[in-house]
Amino acid sequence: MGDNAHLYGFRWSVSANGTPTPYVQRMHVASGQNDTNDGAGFSVNINIGDPVKKVSTGGVMVALTTEIVYGIVVGVGQYYEASSGLMRSGPYYPNQTTWGTVEARRGYVLIAPAAQGVWEIDCDDKVTATTEATYRALIGENSEHVCPGVSAAASANPMLDISLHATTATLGWRIVDISPTKYNRDFSGSYVKVLVRVNESAEAGMPATGSIVAGV
Repeated sequence: MGDNAHLYGFRWSVSANGTPTPYVQRMHVASGQNDTNDGAGFSVNINIGDPVKKVSTGGVMVALTTEIVYGIVVGVGQYYEASSGLMRSGPYYPNQTTWGTVEARRGYVLIAPAAQGVWEIDCDDKVTATTEATYRALIGENSEHVCPGVSAAASANPMLDISLHATTATLGWRIVDISPTKYNRDFSGSYVKVLVRVNESAEAGMPATGSIVAGV
């Protein structure tokens, strides 16, 4: 049938703690912050669905592959547009938005801590597993996300690096199921969707240097 439709980033599937909706935090983005794809090949905006890490500014930035994830972007607040001198709203937080030291211009994104949920994510290749049975055999193993990016869209384009699947306890994400979504039309095609839980997290109470939970 061909490739499955590609959906962007991490998508909330279901609660991991019994709450119907995630607890959402407002986290700021530093003035002039330059987020990039893996390898810093080009700059990217912060998009809904991006994994983020906490940084020393007190805010967040895009978490690249193997970096400890704190949460997932679920919304974008207002940001300062220097050309107009106004606060704007949009579908993403623009790269290197500069608001200086004027607190009224401080921009932010909305974050759901990753440990709160089970997340749907697209796999990044179609050769590691090619049938529903071979994908199902990966349930219980761990892996990492990657941010290869799409330069034309200035997006990180996070996906699960399915080729890294292993029982290694220190990998960032646990594969918990194949997504029941209608978009999984062809298991031999690209962008098969799986459900994951964070296995390593920067959230308080979660181990940040290895979950000590090996895959099976």
